[in-house]
Formats: sequence, C-alpha cells, structure tokens
Amino acid sequence: MRIDLAILTLVPSALLLVLAVRRRRPGRALVADIMVGAGGAGLGLGALFFQDDASLPSWLLTPALVGVLALVHVKVLSSAGGPLRR
Repeated sequence: MRIDLAILTLVPSALLLVLAVRRRRPGRALVADIMVGAGGAGLGLGALFFQDDASLPSWLLTPALVGVLALVHVKVLSSAGGPLRR
C-alpha cells in the first residue's frame, strides 16, 4: 500500500474533476469531457495504490473504466432532468 502515491494521484484528479464540472457548458463540452475522463482515470489509478496485490489487468482496466464511468456519470447528471444542468 502506497498512501503517498495515492494522495499524490487522488488530490489532483479530484481537483481536475471539480474544475471540469464547473467549466462544462452545453456548446463547448469537449474540453470538459476530456478533463472528466482524465480525472476519473486518475481516481481509478489512485485507488489502486491502496491495494496490496493489484494485478496487471487491474492496473490496465481500472483507470480506463473509471474514466469512462466518470464521463457517463457527469453526462447523466447534466442531462435534461439532472441536478447539474444549466
């Protein structure tokens, strides 16, 4: 378990996600979508540093899947009936 690396990964990723959600606008969402995906991937990577025996597939798949799920999550929250819509 590497708590120092986890903190160094999770804090910037969380800040990136907050900035991306605040920056998101209906007509100009591409940059915000990239930021959300990168922030989600960083959160997935940071979570792996808490694991003692993470396998190679975990290191490869977790950041990609969490990045995609973070993007889907923000899209659902900012859709027509969501609480983050503008």
